[in-house]
This record gives sequence, structure tokens and C-alpha cells, in this order.
Amino acid sequence: MKRRLHVPTFFIVGVLLWVIAHLLLFYHWHEQEAKLKVAKDGNETVGHGDDRVGSINTKGGAKMEGQSDKRWEVVLCYHSSADEGRLESIGWAAKRWEGPIGVVVYTNSEQEDKGVEEWASNFSNLFITLQRRRNDDPIYPVNRVRNAALVHCQSLSGMRMPYSNKNGNIVSAADIFLLLLLDADFIPSADLYHTLVASRKWMEERCEQRAFVVAPFSLTNPDIPENEIPATQDDLKQAMMKEKAELMNPSLPAAHVWGTDYPKWWKADYIYPVPFRYPFEPYVALCTPPPPYPLPFRMFDATFVHYGGDKSSFSLQLDRDGYQFEVIPREYIVHRKHEIADWATKPNSDPLVAASIVENLHRAEADSGNGRPRLARKHPDEVEVKEGDSLWRIATLAGVSVDALKVANKLNSDLIVPGQVLKIPLTRKEE
Repeated sequence: MKRRLHVPTFFIVGVLLWVIAHLLLFYHWHEQEAKLKVAKDGNETVGHGDDRVGSINTKGGAKMEGQSDKRWEVVLCYHSSADEGRLESIGWAAKRWEGPIGVVVYTNSEQEDKGVEEWASNFSNLFITLQRRRNDDPIYPVNRVRNAALVHCQSLSGMRMPYSNKNGNIVSAADIFLLLLLDADFIPSADLYHTLVASRKWMEERCEQRAFVVAPFSLTNPDIPENEIPATQDDLKQAMMKEKAELMNPSLPAAHVWGTDYPKWWKADYIYPVPFRYPFEPYVALCTPPPPYPLPFRMFDATFVHYGGDKSSFSLQLDRDGYQFEVIPREYIVHRKHEIADWATKPNSDPLVAASIVENLHRAEADSGNGRPRLARKHPDEVEVKEGDSLWRIATLAGVSVDALKVANKLNSDLIVPGQVLKIPLTRKEE
């Protein structure tokens, strides 16, 4: 007769508990792996298509610690007429830009309003406001609309914005730290948004009175298809070699070229400062201040609207307010060529425009409203060179020519160093 093997009850119970415990551990491990994958993938962030335009986790690591519903943002800001070509360019930009885009559109009729609203409904990251042409507007009031765009984009701070991913809608509160204002015919490079978001911490430490310059280029073919718009710096280089792209305003490049320092831009892998010299027409990203979110900079001069002069006067105002200009490497914006609008060929009849904008701002320099003197004078006829100063800048602020400044200080070149004291020669008026 065979003996039956008796297994103690406590042993069976122990084995069952061991199995259950390991199943629970495996389930917990699998769940954590899944969460980690979502975090690494940025919730499947995709940079193209109007139905999937962002996520809470960006590639730039912009998620705020402890606040899963908060999103640090860079807002792309446009002003535009209801022209079909310009709206098409904004639509192309919306497919590249994964953050919110604020757009002020200048319209002439209710029919145009409906057309713009229908167009905007195709893009979930566009936030549109309409500006109706007034009967007393003789020309397109470009600076008034620019200012409306700045106010509109600034007001997006704190709004709850829907962003889509494969799991459905995620509602995110945008805490804006940069505004980038562009004309409607500019399209950003594919990674400009992520580069700016990823640089948030570094920029916030240097944000006060900084204007971050984005290098502009121009496409030579006004009918270029969307899939041929350069996306990377290498794409842009190839397009320029094939004469499909060029520097902005090649016939008069100084306003863009000297200030951005294009030779350095092609090689740089870090943000670098550039001195200011008038005229300079950069497209800049500007930091927004803490709540309650007042505008971070002066508005555009609404009386000075002749084509080509408005951005120069704006950058000159920033310079007078103490801003430093720093260029973002590798990333850029490209301009789609188009016919010059009527308003761009007509001077403003406002008498204020007749006065020199530079002269006006020289007088404004004496205004102590901002409490920040632009020149650190040792004596009435001397100035101490500060970090970021250039000979051109000091000469412009002092109201003298560079040559006169070099002669007065026996300089053989434009090289100056911080701490150096320069003599300011008397102007004819002072004599």
C-alpha cells in the first residue's frame, strides 16, 4: 500500500501568497514602465497636423514640477490682413509651431470675418481676434494692428487651452514667458518653438531687458509649395546654394545683416550678443513679466508707419530703454515674397512723421521716466564703456559720429573694452 504525501496547509498558503505578491509587483512594474514611456515620449507630441499640436510634456522639458496641468509657453504672435496668401502662410506656420499662436486679422467686412473664422477653425492652436478697418483709416495702420496683436497675445497668459494627443484632449493653462511677434508672411523653422521652450530656464535668468533675435531669410519663389519650405539650417543652406533663399532685402541688407551677424550665426551653437546700431530691424522674442502680466516693452509708434521704418524705430526704442540684443543660433524665420501692399508705398500724412525719429528718441533719452540712464558718464564730456557697448552705440547715444569719437580718443579701430573711459567731443550745438 502506497503512502500518500501530505503537504502542510501553511506551505500551500505560503506559495499562493508568494505568487500573488509577485503578480502584484509585476503589475506595478508594468504600470510604471508605461507611465515612464509616456513621459519620455512627451505624450506622443507631434509637430505636424492641425489635430495634434502639442502636449503637456514638451520636448523642451517644459512641464512644471508638481503642476501637471501647467504649461510654460512661447506664443507666436501674428498680425495680418485677410489676404488669402498671408493666411495660408500662417496656416503653414501653425503646423510647425506646437504652441499657441495669437493672430490679429484686419478685416473690411462681415463676409471677411466669417471667412477668417472658418479658416481658423481648422487649427486648434490658433487664437484669433478680428480688427475691423475704420472709415478714417487712410492706409493699413500696421503699427496699431501690431500693438493690438501684442495685447491679444499677452492676454493668453493664464488661459486654459486645449491640446490634443492620442489619448484625447488635455486642457493646459498657458503661463507665457516669451512673445515672438512676426509679420504674417513669415514661417518659423521646424524646431524654433522647441529651442525656445528648452531654453526657458537659461532665458529667465537673463530675461530682464533682453531681446532675443531670430535671424530672417527670404524665399525667392513666391509660389513655393509648402513641402519645399526649409525646415532646418541644413535645408536653408541647400536652398541658398540653389538660389531658392537669400538674405532679407539683398539690395539694402544692412538693417538685417550687420545686426544679426550672419557669418557668426551659421557657425554658432550658443546664443550670442550683438551690439545695436541704427537702423536695425530684428524680429525679436521678448520676455513677459510676472503676473499681472503688464506689457513687457514699449508699444510700436502708431504715428510712424511708413514701410521699413516702423521696426527700426521700435528696436531703437528698445535700445534706449536699455535692452540688449542676443541672437538665437541655428533657428530662423523665412519670408514668403508677395506684392507690396498699397499701405506700404504711401507715407503717413501725420506731421509727427516728418520729424526725425532718431532725433525724437535722442530727446526722449533725457526723460527720466524709466530711471535708467543710457550712458554712464564720468564727467559731462566722458563716458565709461559698459559690457555690451559698442563704439557705434555710444556715438549714437551721445549724438556724435563714430569718426569724431575715434579722433577724440585717438582710436585706430572700433575695438573698445568694458571700463574704458571715452571722451565725448562737443557737437556744434554744444559749442
